[in-house]
Amino acid sequence: MQSIFDPKIQRPKYPESAIKEKLLEGVAANNSIIMPYRQWDVQVKTLAAGAISDAWAKNWINLKKDPTYFDHINITNIKLSLNAESFPTERMRLNFDNNDYNEAHFRYTEFQSSYLNCSEKRSILDYDVFKERTLFVIDCSRRDENERPSTVDVRLEIEAAQGFPENTRAYCIIIHDCIMGVPSTR
Repeated sequence: MQSIFDPKIQRPKYPESAIKEKLLEGVAANNSIIMPYRQWDVQVKTLAAGAISDAWAKNWINLKKDPTYFDHINITNIKLSLNAESFPTERMRLNFDNNDYNEAHFRYTEFQSSYLNCSEKRSILDYDVFKERTLFVIDCSRRDENERPSTVDVRLEIEAAQGFPENTRAYCIIIHDCIMGVPSTR
């Protein structure tokens, strides 16, 4: 079975010489250098066999093997709580048996333009393939940035129409923007 992770996916490209020039200007002027980057954290939980819902709080691990197979397992709702705020704010009401998973596919397709900060929407999984290789996306990037607590509580809640199959694992990849600053030496 082929992985849906395609190493040929285009990443944003920046002119190498322009970056070098900016860094050298900053070094010459003895200014602090600010470097934004995105950090990825992976969370994995084995879901209780036969249960129709599950939730867990942050439990970080190092993922040793990339997941290569995704299944919707008749998920009816998925919600992420970030501190006291919930995403999405309303129930998803998904029904994969009736091909009613528009909201999940829409969130998946919208994420690429949000993540890459571009208007182009180029989905890797079309609507029909998405049903067989479901990848749930919850974009929290438009939340209130004025509230920046020192600790971040993450809780993911999953509900399904039927019990979770045995040995089912849920993978949660959290991507967050970071800024690193290198102070000047003055």
